[in-house]
Amino acid sequence: MKTPEHAATVLFLALAMAGIPAIPQNVAQTSPMTMSAATPASSRFSLELQPLLSLPLGRDSDVFSLGGGASILGRYGFPKLPFLALEGGGAFGLVPVQVAPGKSISSATMNLFWPWAGVALGFAPLPWMRLEARGSAGYFFAGVDASLANSSGSNPMYAAGLDLDFRLSKSLSVGLGAEYRDFLGLYNDLALRLGTTYHFQPLRGQGGAKYRPYTDLVIEKIELDPMFPVLFKYYGDHPVGSVLVKNRGKIPIENLKLQFYVNQYMDNPTISAEVPFLKGGQELKLDAVALFNDKVLGISEATKVQADVVVIVNVAGDSYGSERVETLRMYDRNAITWTDDRRVAAFVSSKDPDVMRFAKNVASAIKGRGPLAFSDALLDAVALHAALASYGLSYQTDPSTPYTQFSKDATAIDYLQFPGQSLQFKAGDCDDLSILNASLLEALGVQTAFITVPGHIYIAFDSGLTPADLGRRGQSSADYIIVDQTAWVPVEITMTKEDFLKAWDTGVEEWRQAGNAAHLYPVHDAWKLYEPVGFAGAAAVIAPPPDTVIVDGFRRSMKQIVDRELGPQETALKNKVQGSQGDPKLLNSLGVLYARYGYPDKAEAQFSAILSKREYFPALINIANLRYLGGQMAAARDLYLRATKAQSGSALATLGLARASFELADYAASARYYAQLKAQSPDLAATYSYLAAGSAADAATRASDADALRNLMQWSEQ
Repeated sequence: MKTPEHAATVLFLALAMAGIPAIPQNVAQTSPMTMSAATPASSRFSLELQPLLSLPLGRDSDVFSLGGGASILGRYGFPKLPFLALEGGGAFGLVPVQVAPGKSISSATMNLFWPWAGVALGFAPLPWMRLEARGSAGYFFAGVDASLANSSGSNPMYAAGLDLDFRLSKSLSVGLGAEYRDFLGLYNDLALRLGTTYHFQPLRGQGGAKYRPYTDLVIEKIELDPMFPVLFKYYGDHPVGSVLVKNRGKIPIENLKLQFYVNQYMDNPTISAEVPFLKGGQELKLDAVALFNDKVLGISEATKVQADVVVIVNVAGDSYGSERVETLRMYDRNAITWTDDRRVAAFVSSKDPDVMRFAKNVASAIKGRGPLAFSDALLDAVALHAALASYGLSYQTDPSTPYTQFSKDATAIDYLQFPGQSLQFKAGDCDDLSILNASLLEALGVQTAFITVPGHIYIAFDSGLTPADLGRRGQSSADYIIVDQTAWVPVEITMTKEDFLKAWDTGVEEWRQAGNAAHLYPVHDAWKLYEPVGFAGAAAVIAPPPDTVIVDGFRRSMKQIVDRELGPQETALKNKVQGSQGDPKLLNSLGVLYARYGYPDKAEAQFSAILSKREYFPALINIANLRYLGGQMAAARDLYLRATKAQSGSALATLGLARASFELADYAASARYYAQLKAQSPDLAATYSYLAAGSAADAATRASDADALRNLMQWSEQ
């Protein structure tokens, strides 16, 4: 074991050989080489703070024990030489002195401080990892406390080591490393370090991103179109403008990304385009798309905003960015141009609370009151037309933006009202009323379309019928617009004070007169490109007229439609009946015609006339249907049973028995008859699947299906 005197001798001899006063030979300090292993690709400057652990080597371990320290250092990375970095900083260390191996002198501690500079060479095997080798040199200053004569001195030092760093974010990384250090004439050790590095982002992009500039990457030109808030969803997939970029250098650019951002009206920057490779000297035009948020609907007056356009690229494994700020003009929420007539569909909001409340209240008021010959779509359309007239809605041409003029100039800025606004104002021009009517019908599940003719726009709705259906019903296809086997009902929505039939006839005539200049755009097809946007701007609750008023207007309009369609068919059948001397088949057809158009008394007279002479199966089924519709379920079931005796195995009779039993809450019988129906007619059974309920609990879960199909009758024509 060495004595204290021997230890002191060793210290003074070492200091004498180094040419400095008494300095302990081995001190733990922070390594000049232990900085964050990789300056991130997106930054040029970084700053690191690192604690260190010092392990004395060789004979120095007999004099010094385990020490510690810290270092702060800065680093500069070369943009075009990503493998090379220059670094420098300052460090200090504290190393206990021991008189014998394993025993330290608590009152004797060597203190070290040194500035240094160095070079780092490295590569990134993974985007979030970097491995580097370092070398550095510096000049140290050392001293000890009073227990060893308060000695101090200085000398050169050098260090070399390896580091491994891990990227946590654009601005932060952590790492670990080891290096050999030699404080000449004094001390050598192995330093282990942990480091935390902050990477400065010199060029600021949006959303908090920062990019290092690259001089050969140039944004040559930016062209931004005016932005229409109502189309804000459209711009997520379609360009709001274009950006022309060029690689002026000779080095290829990789992984080019175009980033677009408008503060306040976008939650985050949008990556508009990605290009894997851009050769030296190559020029490229990129589309700029933008994911705007719904705050744009708060723009009530046209304004100008700043749009940040950033192009991010990769060169030789390092990332750079070029940024420009451009002015973007944003119109108000009601603005639009007619460059594409389908754009109007974006204003059709079937989920607007005022629209839904108005439409559903109207539909509820006339539920079960319409003739069975007509689809729910037509009945709802007639009721809405009557309700809007009673509500006080009026057609008013907007003197500042008349459709007649603006539709001729595709670039002119037009003003369109959202449906809730039209309900609030109780007025609008042809495009406003088209939007409102389409929204109300869509809220009831009725598909609509816009019709454009020169200088005018109005709507049509899907009748739910095909041309073949019209033929079977004896209705003329000339009263409809037939497109792809769909019979559309055109409605001239500006005729707010006229009955529905006149608005219908006018819509048909306008379509005919326009010829090839007329176009029909289904709203659901247009929504695929221009998604609907809801804007609830009404301050007060909007309520439809009272139910009694709605029903009166509905019945008046329906009588006109029934008289027009029923009259010719009734006359033709009556003539045939007279000529056939009371043919039961013709009498039955006349009865079915009356039943479908809402004349149950006239229908029953025809069926009863047949049954007074013979037990005729179709008449039994049809008069049973009348009892069912009148709520006389027991009488209906008795008649369906008579029909099974007149014609055994009939699916229509079995269906009637199942339906009447269900309404009588005899669910066991209903399920039993339904099982027979599935064997007789699977297609018919599929339509009325609610009849499979075998218990009250099961029936309760199917109540909505039963309600929806209650008025759907299967009439026997033969």
